[in-house]
Amino acid sequence: MAIEEQQAELSWEDAVGRFLEDNPDYFDRNPQLLRQLEVPHPETGRAISLIERQVAALREDNLVLEGQLRQLIDNATENDALSGQLHRFTLQLMQAVSLDQVLETVQDFLESTLNLNHSFVRLEVASSEPADRLDVASGANKVIKQLADRVRQGGALCGIRLTDEESAELFFGSYDGSIALVPIRDGRFLGTLILASDDPKRFANGMATTYLNRIGELIATSVERFL
Repeated sequence: MAIEEQQAELSWEDAVGRFLEDNPDYFDRNPQLLRQLEVPHPETGRAISLIERQVAALREDNLVLEGQLRQLIDNATENDALSGQLHRFTLQLMQAVSLDQVLETVQDFLESTLNLNHSFVRLEVASSEPADRLDVASGANKVIKQLADRVRQGGALCGIRLTDEESAELFFGSYDGSIALVPIRDGRFLGTLILASDDPKRFANGMATTYLNRIGELIATSVERFL
């Protein structure tokens, strides 16, 4: 086919396409054409009428919409469950009568309710009562300060990569799971909450951190009563 003929054919295709876009009711006015036109089936490749192809396309769109709806329902159910867990966690923190009990409540919530493999609270402030716990350390600790500096001025971070020194401090060796850092802040910065999951996708970089920040604020409010 000559170049001129190819260009003419393309221009006719463009013209037909523009005409149908400008006249979406064209097939309503000429329904007999719908039965005469044939297009390949998207899966089998056999020739089908334009109506059949349109029905198939609508079915595909419907499946996509159903999937999106299921995802929205799943997300709403998950958020509702998490809201209930946070409510119970808040009540337990309000009932705590010592810093040690606050920290026990935090650890139980994070590791049992949220199914985390490890959780650490690292406070930078002095308490009015001693808390003889391994998961509380002074802010003077160099490694702990390095971790705290990552969230000191901002919110929670997910997908954190630990240095060899940080990993040795927390896990006594390398750790291949996923890490999240959460500031413990209620007006002022009180410390850092370190969350770890053996699931490498649990705390993926860029994931939403609204609930993590709320947990940090709840812990800060409870801890501050005993400072």
